[in-house]
Amino acid sequence: MRSSGAFLLVALLAGCHTRGGAVLSVVTGAAGTGADAGPLDGTAGQGGQTGQDGEAVDVGPMETGGTGGTTVATTFYIAPDGSDGNPGTSPGAPWRTFAHALPVLQPGSTLVLLDGTYTSGTTGLLQVFCGMNAVNGTTSQPITVRALNERRAFIAGDGTGPPVELSACANWVVDGLHAEGTDVPNEVGDEPGSVVVITRCTNVLLRRVLAAHPNRYLTASAFVIAHGVANVTVEECEALGFHYYGFHAYDTQHATFRRDYAHSRDTADVAGGQATAFPTRGDGGFLLTKSSNGIIENCIAEDVADGFTIRASRTVQGGRVQPQRDQLLGDIALGVSHAGFVLDSQCNTTKPCTQGDQIVSDALLSNVVSRGGVLGVSVQGGVNNNVANASVFDATDTGVSFSLDAENVGLQSSAYVRASAVTGPGTTYGFRSQSQFAWGVSACNAFAVAQPFVPKDGHVTSPTEVDPKFGACLVVVPEGSPLKTLGPAGGGGLGANVVYRYEDGQLTDAKLWDQTSGQFPCGAAIAGINDNTLADLSCIGVHSRLHVGTMGCPIP
Repeated sequence: MRSSGAFLLVALLAGCHTRGGAVLSVVTGAAGTGADAGPLDGTAGQGGQTGQDGEAVDVGPMETGGTGGTTVATTFYIAPDGSDGNPGTSPGAPWRTFAHALPVLQPGSTLVLLDGTYTSGTTGLLQVFCGMNAVNGTTSQPITVRALNERRAFIAGDGTGPPVELSACANWVVDGLHAEGTDVPNEVGDEPGSVVVITRCTNVLLRRVLAAHPNRYLTASAFVIAHGVANVTVEECEALGFHYYGFHAYDTQHATFRRDYAHSRDTADVAGGQATAFPTRGDGGFLLTKSSNGIIENCIAEDVADGFTIRASRTVQGGRVQPQRDQLLGDIALGVSHAGFVLDSQCNTTKPCTQGDQIVSDALLSNVVSRGGVLGVSVQGGVNNNVANASVFDATDTGVSFSLDAENVGLQSSAYVRASAVTGPGTTYGFRSQSQFAWGVSACNAFAVAQPFVPKDGHVTSPTEVDPKFGACLVVVPEGSPLKTLGPAGGGGLGANVVYRYEDGQLTDAKLWDQTSGQFPCGAAIAGINDNTLADLSCIGVHSRLHVGTMGCPIP
């Protein structure tokens, strides 16, 4: 089973019990976004919880049913000024080190991080190696590590390894932490230089974690999910200040990125460090490499070269992952310098190119938005890749491009786009296909474009070139737009309407944007990191840059 909102609820309820008929209330998605956001357990102070009717409920050791009998699910506490000689069962007497705390945790346990800075020299870093210093949770009783106050538990990396790492673990939850790396030559370890690393794990949830400043001496990312990972969900997390990628999943099955935000903050390569493809800013927001059934849903990438990328492996690694069936759903690429969305096979000049590891196949891009850059959507070789209901704004070269780069010439590439809109001005090509074995453009609109459809032959059906009358609106097709009624009957018109949330690839009836402020579902703001003083570079202000609730565009 893929982890989901239901898994999150089970995780946060693990170990909770009733007293006098009151059920503990759990905050699952409405935590505050300001710097004064309260405790994750919904209390006004440390350590307590509130019942459904508001009365105080004491939380201590409690028995819950588990697989194979009764287990004890206990809440423990840790703090930079704690002591491992303390009992660790109350916020007033927390433990000090992860080395002491992690081996104690059992299925259903929760480790609460009090406010403060956690370093390798004081508490150690949060490096969890199941089978060595920790055990697995269960599906009904995951092990949870969370901040008492969202993002006020800060894990500061120093080049001795990832600040947050889980390896070979099953059924863990990491919630509400803040972690940063630093630029140090010769960092070692698994996925060295990255900030949050999940490897060889199954059924793991990362929620509302803020990660920044991966090590620029390496090709490191803020979040890395890699090496045989299955069923890992990264939800409402924030990646800032990276020179490579914000979020990267490699060699994974059923990895899900949901309502996450990435902003590179024009972080350049460092002198003497690892050179990247785009040395003056982050290479990309989100990257799936050799992925199977991955989902990136309702995510935003900003101030990067490429917003969202699905890339195959250039080196044949002995496995056939084709068809991959990755999905990008309801995603937004804003202020990109190269491309909003990239699908890139890596045939490495192999002819014919038939190895599944090297081919991006059966990907779906649906209900996506790209603004800026050279290309809106770029499919650089692949098999049976589909784009539907895309809105592309202000691409300087091509809105939707099907091509074959030099290393993919031996590939019988196929790609299709439907019900999509490309809007200039200044765009050279609206929809362009080159060197494809099979392709199609159906019911698409190009406006203020020098060459709307190239070539315009039998592969292009029901094309239009009307003024969409978007005004300033980017994430929805506004009322009154002629695109509302174009396209196949009952098809919902042309272009993207990013209004509702996706969950595990399915569109729900829950609104994505806050219906009062228009804000994207960001995590807590931390002063000097992502608060209102840095709103132009953070999740907290992205709705304004997308004109949600402003410039004549109602909150969708």
